[in-house]
Amino acid sequence: PDQPAHIRLKTMPHLGNLSAKKTARLIRDVVAETNGLADERYGFRVVQFATNKNELHLIVTAPNSSALSRGMASFGIRLARTLNREFGSDGRAFSDRYALQGLNSKNDIRAALSGVGAVAGTGDRTGRRRS
Repeated sequence: PDQPAHIRLKTMPHLGNLSAKKTARLIRDVVAETNGLADERYGFRVVQFATNKNELHLIVTAPNSSALSRGMASFGIRLARTLNREFGSDGRAFSDRYALQGLNSKNDIRAALSGVGAVAGTGDRTGRRRS
C-alpha cells in the first residue's frame, strides 16, 4: 500500500505570498497536473495541501521512496517554473530541500491532516477553501 508523508517546502524570500488567491489557484493547478502525470508514472499523489505566506505543506502518498523522490522532483520543478513565471523571477524558488515526515500510524496521519488543515484554515482535501 501507499505510504503517506507530510512534506514542507519553504519558498525563497523574493517570491510573493503563497496564500494569495491567485497564487493558491496556480498551486492547485500544479497539484492537479502533477497528480495526473506523476500518479500515472510513479504512483505519487498529493492528497492535501495548504499554504501560508512562504511555506507549502503537502500530504502525499507514494508506493516507495523512489516514487516519492521522483514525484516530488516533478512537482517541485513544475511549481518552481509556475511561481517564477507568476512573480517575474528566475532561479531557485525553494530555500532548501523539502522537509519530510513519514506518517507511520493512524495517529500520525490524523495529526498531520489536522495540522495541514489548521494551516489552510477550513480547507478541503485539495486545499480549496469551503464556502
